[in-house]
Amino acid sequence: GHDDLEGAARRQLGLNGLVQQWVVGVGKDFVPVAFGEADGELVGIEGGARGHGEDFAGVRVHGHDGAVLAFERLFGDALEVDLIAVVPAPRKIVANLPYNAGTAMLLGWLDAIYRHGEGAFASLTLMFQKEVAQRITASHGNKDYGRLSVLSQWRCDCLFDFELPPGAFTPPPKVSSAVVTLT
Repeated sequence: GHDDLEGAARRQLGLNGLVQQWVVGVGKDFVPVAFGEADGELVGIEGGARGHGEDFAGVRVHGHDGAVLAFERLFGDALEVDLIAVVPAPRKIVANLPYNAGTAMLLGWLDAIYRHGEGAFASLTLMFQKEVAQRITASHGNKDYGRLSVLSQWRCDCLFDFELPPGAFTPPPKVSSAVVTLT
């Protein structure tokens, strides 16, 4: 039934503990979720063909007050979508990023912050491979400090939220993951 589907979507994205206000579930190629808080609107970007992930089309998205939020799924390359144009401010991104594109996506969002100012995004809560998360949040003098640390911390406050072991996912990846928040 629908409740089983919603539970599967929650488990797939693992967002229950990440976001207190929202729980989201869509197809398996889903990448970022951007929240337009002012209008109670949610935008999800899903890669692949339009028909992929239709099993999740009926999932309801609830706000912290229990109200159903408007949800729009965009299909396309998340590296190419201009979230500033698509999502009303204030914007929050919550995403379990693919390891092979996560850094490029972060750099694109940091560029948007540079071009549009601090109001571009209220926050970015992102899951990366643990080593990438450590590079984003490393302090000067730390062995992990480098280009990604400088670029991230130049425009944002960066916090290493928590680590997730491979067993937290099905199928388990070969590496640990970690969640970081940039504000």
